[in-house]
Amino acid sequence: MLHDCELFADCRCEVAESPRWNEAEQRLYWVDIPQGTVYRKSRRGGLESFRPGVGKIGALAFHGGKLLLFAAQCRIWQCGFGGRPELFAELPGKAHTRFNDVLADQNGHIFCGVAWTDSTPGELWRFSLDGKIFTQVEGDLAGMPNGMAISPDRKSFYFAVSEEHTVYLYNFDETKGVLSEKRIFATFPPENGNPDGIAVDPATGNLAVAFWNGSRFEIYTPRGGLKQTVPFPIAKITSAEFSMDRLFVTTGNHPWNEDDWQKNRSGNIFMLKIDK
Repeated sequence: MLHDCELFADCRCEVAESPRWNEAEQRLYWVDIPQGTVYRKSRRGGLESFRPGVGKIGALAFHGGKLLLFAAQCRIWQCGFGGRPELFAELPGKAHTRFNDVLADQNGHIFCGVAWTDSTPGELWRFSLDGKIFTQVEGDLAGMPNGMAISPDRKSFYFAVSEEHTVYLYNFDETKGVLSEKRIFATFPPENGNPDGIAVDPATGNLAVAFWNGSRFEIYTPRGGLKQTVPFPIAKITSAEFSMDRLFVTTGNHPWNEDDWQKNRSGNIFMLKIDK
């Protein structure tokens, strides 16, 4: 069960997203998508940030001691924290849109959501670091490709598509980076908000699902049963990240509402304790 919610970072983000725990550094990293800002903070350290100047940043990943920033025009930039970004790779033909959420596996593949727009469907691509090769996995998504997660046994892959109000489940071959046998893991009533970022608890295999405009996140068992609903005073819950006995929760405040921030600290990062 989750309890003892506390403020982790006072960052005033419009859309805080892509929380990633760096075990070697003992820091949480995340981005503010509209502002194109990258943040990091340890559990007891001060908040750090920088703006690399690459436009909107949908997500980040770690690679070779540096950051990969998945950004506007579907470009990937590489840099150290606070350093000058260098173009690392670019998905051809997608300059009209941007990357959204991404997830790196343990075998050199990064799964990249390409943002849904009013005129183009959402897509999911696999980016192989060896050779910098892009391969399309899913096209024609009727919504924003969002959170992704891998089960603790590395055999199942979860993928949320927001406006489809669905989290999908695939069989996962991590050696090849191949997803197969797509099926529905869970669907949600539209009035509950849109499923956004997701994360798997490595200790239990339970899946946390954040809800944009849902004022909560939900915890599901690996079999798809609802285990716990955690209400929040903030409407836009964007994502989550497990680390040891804590769950980090990112939130949004978009378009920016100062009253909402003053009352509820919408746009900040929170931390909850996990009872094992």
